[in-house]
Amino acid sequence: MFLIVLGAGAIGMSLIELALEKGHQVTLIERNPDRAKAAAEQLDVRIIHGDIANGGILEEAGVDKADALIGTSGDDASNLMAMFLGREHKVPTLITVVNHKGHQKMFERLGAKILVDPEVLIAKHLFGMLEQPTLESVFPLPHGAQVFEVVIGPEAKIADLTLGEAGVQKILPSDLLILWIQAGDEYRIPHGKTVLHPGDRIAVFTNRTVPPSELKIFTG
Repeated sequence: MFLIVLGAGAIGMSLIELALEKGHQVTLIERNPDRAKAAAEQLDVRIIHGDIANGGILEEAGVDKADALIGTSGDDASNLMAMFLGREHKVPTLITVVNHKGHQKMFERLGAKILVDPEVLIAKHLFGMLEQPTLESVFPLPHGAQVFEVVIGPEAKIADLTLGEAGVQKILPSDLLILWIQAGDEYRIPHGKTVLHPGDRIAVFTNRTVPPSELKIFTG
């Protein structure tokens, strides 16, 4: 795919690195000269130094050939302008960060896919790991739901059982759903006959915060 990314901040730079790893083509637009220079030293992409509000920037970036336009700027006005212009140019996919929740409706009217308050999401992620230190990672979701990752301990009640056996023995609560299992570099989608081995890293969906006492079924 050919992507146009607005903003060379932490989010934009990380996004571009991921896109390049996947073999995609990227053009970066950055109005801050220092950030544009730093990006040029770090990334092998085309970089356009300029303000999205100035006429012709998107045309110079090749917007008519773009598969997606992604706004990662810390300035909602710039991201909004990018989404508006992207819609005018009929870019197939419009994605943007929304830095202030009060601006969300404006972006939604443009049909953009949005990520609201990324700093708040990161803070919630970190706080979830603080509250549940035995977990490898915690991804907060709306309305108190979350996906967490945990490694099966050798003394865990669920270790060496199939998911079906764990359910029959009522070891695994019915409101915890195991989404995937990582064993080494291999990822597996679990089913009733899947065995959870010590050392397996699993991702679990739940609509609540799981207390440490209950997490022991995974950690031992």
